[in-house]
Amino acid sequence: VIEQSDCLFKKVPHYESANLGFSKKYKESIIEIDKLGEHFEGKQGASKFKGNSVKTTNNNSTFASTEPTGYCIRTGIQIPFNVEKPLSNDAYKAWSKTNNKDLPEKFCHFSGEPSNGETTVSKPILKKNWKLAKETFSV
Repeated sequence: VIEQSDCLFKKVPHYESANLGFSKKYKESIIEIDKLGEHFEGKQGASKFKGNSVKTTNNNSTFASTEPTGYCIRTGIQIPFNVEKPLSNDAYKAWSKTNNKDLPEKFCHFSGEPSNGETTVSKPILKKNWKLAKETFSV
């Protein structure tokens, strides 16, 4: 049955090496596949599988949100969309050591695509996505 079925959702934990490689420490979980919305489209109860809600587990804490989905500008994981808070909890802890709002980051908060250092905490959305983000989320 498993071999003949389609994978609809896959969330994979990622670890970082600790103690010279003899142990590993949980870092984050990343959603690699999310086809639940497509699968349940048009079926009764499908509204709970729409892409606008995020449920993420990070550092043993779980949050559920009905806010629009955004992406952490440092790790690329899904988080609630909020231009004032474009970092996941773990990324914020690391960033707060420098507290530099103009430090180049890796991803666009709106689209999740790589930003090649063009995004920062003060400007978390790529310029090419700003207009659409503004229309979509009333930024």
